[in-house]
Amino acid sequence: MKEMRLVWGTLLLLLFVGAVWSGTTGTVSGVVTDQQGNPLANVAVMVLGTGLGAFTNASGYYTIVGVPAGTWDVQAQLIGYTTGVKSNVNVVADLRTPVNFSLKTEALVGYDITSYGEPLIREDIMSTRRTVTSDEMNRQVVDEFREVMNRTAGIVTEGNTDAGEYYHVRGGRDTEIVYIIDGVSVVNPITGGVGMFVNTNAIEQISILTGGWDAQYGEAQSGIINIVTKEGGNEHEGAFTFSKDIWQDRWTWDSQMLLESTGKPDPNQPPITWTTSTRQQRRTKVEGSFGGPITSKMSYFASGDWSHDWTIYPVKDPTIEWNATAKIAYRFSPKYKLTLSGNYCDTRMDRYDVQFQYLMKVPEPGYLDYIRRSWRASINWTQYITDNTFYILNIGRFDRWAKQHIPGATPDSYKIDVDKPPEEQRYLNREHLDPTGFFFTKGAERWYHTESVDYNTAKFDLTSMLNDMNELKTGYEIKLYNVDYYSLQPLPSNWYTDVYSAEPYSMAGYIQDKLEYKSMVVNLGVRFDLLNPNVEYPDNPLDYKERDPSSQYESWEDIPRKKATIKWQLSPRVGVSYPITERDKFHFSYGHFFQIPAFRFLYMSTQQEPQGAFPLVG
Repeated sequence: MKEMRLVWGTLLLLLFVGAVWSGTTGTVSGVVTDQQGNPLANVAVMVLGTGLGAFTNASGYYTIVGVPAGTWDVQAQLIGYTTGVKSNVNVVADLRTPVNFSLKTEALVGYDITSYGEPLIREDIMSTRRTVTSDEMNRQVVDEFREVMNRTAGIVTEGNTDAGEYYHVRGGRDTEIVYIIDGVSVVNPITGGVGMFVNTNAIEQISILTGGWDAQYGEAQSGIINIVTKEGGNEHEGAFTFSKDIWQDRWTWDSQMLLESTGKPDPNQPPITWTTSTRQQRRTKVEGSFGGPITSKMSYFASGDWSHDWTIYPVKDPTIEWNATAKIAYRFSPKYKLTLSGNYCDTRMDRYDVQFQYLMKVPEPGYLDYIRRSWRASINWTQYITDNTFYILNIGRFDRWAKQHIPGATPDSYKIDVDKPPEEQRYLNREHLDPTGFFFTKGAERWYHTESVDYNTAKFDLTSMLNDMNELKTGYEIKLYNVDYYSLQPLPSNWYTDVYSAEPYSMAGYIQDKLEYKSMVVNLGVRFDLLNPNVEYPDNPLDYKERDPSSQYESWEDIPRKKATIKWQLSPRVGVSYPITERDKFHFSYGHFFQIPAFRFLYMSTQQEPQGAFPLVG
């Protein structure tokens, strides 16, 4: 009863407080004056191509909220003055972009078009943040968005980034980063790493936060990677790229420690080291995108890429990966907009271990076949209640499935019945191993692994400019998970397996107020996070006679179970930005942070007997 009261109390709190809407929109504001510097009232300021706009007040000030992140032209128009246009204004998600106008009176008709100058510093940034636009990625010739992360200060890449789980932000763990695409998290909750990738020609903007983020962001300790994908514009546009490294069909040495001062391979290094530290540049990649208007109110954008990689290792098949992104937007009026978006990612690769060549020969090498499929979909509804107040409702789903196994393996190959459903494979008998602790089939990788996870999210976010200096944001999120995991690792003298299924859920809400004074900007907020693991676990998983002869319980199944408790936290967030000059500013942030642990640690050995000489208990 206490648990249910806490859940319903939390729901009521979220309804009144509100959620975790990861920013896809920004704010455009500024002052419109005449040539003498006097403020102009009732000037119509429009963000061209969006239908969004506002009128200036008596002080010449205007604010346009809910502008989609991207590059836009902003227009100011008043009868008796030349129409002013600022071109290529870069609107950054979650931030205010200042756009000021000085209108001329010499001509009654005409346009004064100037290129927008990006401010050297943004006054309302109180965190460590880097924003990269699609134009910047094109100039840098970035092949994948992972390359943007590799070029960001404070981020370190480790190991095989194709697995998507080896980025460290400011010394944190690779599981402490949240990856977001169009407001929907794409983190793999089982491992804590990124669950899918998106091709760069679909990205409008990437914001990388490496510390001090405000209350609207949660479930992260080290960093936030927020990706906003492109929408179709007013004109049909497309691009196509084909690349192949045909000029590098020879071995490329990656590790400098293996080279002599002449740059040639060091003969003192054993050949096996050369084999595991080199790769062959044989890659083919095709990518394309296309977008534009369907009607005057509807637009579309679609993109995709396909890559084919051969490595030095003697595997049967190359690594093949392809990604697809699509978005359709329909604007019923300037105040009502519906957006449908989605991503799909498919990866297949063979993994090889050099020890296979020294084991007993088999008809085919016992390398691992790795398959990963994931997709994300969301429905986004944006509505303006007033000119300065709007809300966004987002319903999304993320789904990921992955499997590692020996190609063509049968149940006899594994000496287990891999065709049985997971709930019938809770235990692994020692007879599955031969006397040496290996699989009966020599020369094969000793790992069978499959996982499936999905979660549905519902998010609501409200933003209101209460006055020229006061922006209030509040929101809530509910996330429902389905998790199935099965891993078999019969290692020499210490075999291990883990199987679990769970249906946890999480909730979050926040409220924050950004105060923009002339001399400083202050952001005050508080965030609420809750997780219900929704599982029972043994009171003492090692309290049975096989592990402890003095135990009163005959087997692991006899151990009493406990219900996992609900975890929650209130986290205050404070940020201060104090501009000193146009080039310098001081900023400070303070906050408490809450993160859901990777489910592989949370549910480990909760639904089956702990295995191995050194059992791991979640």
